[in-house]
Amino acid sequence: MASGVAPHPLSATWASTAWRAEATQWARSAAAARGIGGVGTVEQSRVRPWSAQLVLPSDAGRLWFKANGPHMVHEPALVRTLARLFPDRVREPVAVDSDRGWMLSVDEGPTLEAAGDVDLSTWLAIVTEAAALQRQVSGHGEAVVASGLPDLRAERLLVVLDVLVETLSALPERHPTHLDASSRELIDAARPWLSDAIDVLRGSPVPPSLQHGDLHPNNVFARREPGAPYRVFDFGDAQWAHPFELLVVPTRWLLHSHGVSAVDAVRAAYLQVFTDVASRAELEQLVAITARTHAIGRSLTWWGATAAMTAEESRDYGPAARAALMQLTDSRPS
Repeated sequence: MASGVAPHPLSATWASTAWRAEATQWARSAAAARGIGGVGTVEQSRVRPWSAQLVLPSDAGRLWFKANGPHMVHEPALVRTLARLFPDRVREPVAVDSDRGWMLSVDEGPTLEAAGDVDLSTWLAIVTEAAALQRQVSGHGEAVVASGLPDLRAERLLVVLDVLVETLSALPERHPTHLDASSRELIDAARPWLSDAIDVLRGSPVPPSLQHGDLHPNNVFARREPGAPYRVFDFGDAQWAHPFELLVVPTRWLLHSHGVSAVDAVRAAYLQVFTDVASRAELEQLVAITARTHAIGRSLTWWGATAAMTAEESRDYGPAARAALMQLTDSRPS
């Protein structure tokens, strides 16, 4: 399992003057190779345990540089692949360094959250378009997975779960991600359900596809013109999995911002795209299953993102991988 473990916290490296100078020079050279000049000094930066972002001015407008940790190193190659397959939905980066997980992109304007465009009609459009894109992407699995996208298909879930349990259990008890004996017992009790769920997913008429992993208004650009498709970005958490896992994050956002009725409406709009391959009852069963199996992939993402942290980061994010994994044991209806 790619854990994202580094000899020392990556955020410390990314915050250093030397690293910023190296990243800025790469961005300038990459931009120049595409005919973009006037790249100035860093205007803004954001550093997290899993990635770092720099904003630089240029003759083509603001440029966004992103560096990913090892567990997200696939993102630049994935974005480039998606952009070439679906240019109306994903914009091709100015440049990528796949080995280092670096990417340079042109600013595409405000996000939906920044633009204040997050009403129910917007959500309905986002998930409908996302479902349609997933159906298209499912036919390009070989090219998409070849970008390095983590493979969380149903047949791999038990293997990934076993590695996660072993890894988190072996951490020192004082570690915020440590999985204790009582937690392991709860996971073991969920294994019969998981085995049955995997059989259902493997026999599903809905094939594996791209699962964005973090679809919310801060990861979707506002439309530049009426009727244009929404452009989604930030594919660092993406996985190749059952597509319905995508609904988990929007559901949580909607419960907080709009309430249960909005969740039902958005789920119905999303599932409508799949009604030609299965009955509504079958689709709802898959939604209920993936609301729990999503926990395995989410825990894997969080562990990769937080395996090497500063003390402050550990306080903020340390429990995330364990908390995500324990959602597998939650049998309450979604």
